[in-house]
Amino acid sequence: MIQRWQSLALLLTALMAFIGAFVCHHVNTWMEVVFIVLGLASFADIFLFKNRVLQARICLGLIVVAILFLVAVFIYYLKHDTGPGSVIMAGGIIAGLLKAYGGIMSDEKLVRSLDRIR
Repeated sequence: MIQRWQSLALLLTALMAFIGAFVCHHVNTWMEVVFIVLGLASFADIFLFKNRVLQARICLGLIVVAILFLVAVFIYYLKHDTGPGSVIMAGGIIAGLLKAYGGIMSDEKLVRSLDRIR
């Protein structure tokens, strides 16, 4: 039986992204926009469960974008000495996306092994 823990991880990632947008609302507009885009894409990725390969690719793309975003937020944090909330949220988003990607890939591995048995 396929466990959909990655859906929960993606939902929590989307929630963290929306909270991050709220946290950096008064800090910088581009950060808020990227947080919202990451949140919407993570939430939309939940509903691609029937196409695990596409879901994994989108999740991997989100991981790359989130890592680049974390680097940009950290540099902004060092230059402008803002609160660490945005950096912590960006790191949490990466952790959630990595957990979701691992779950998607384990589901894909399980399905492929079951197809081999048939």
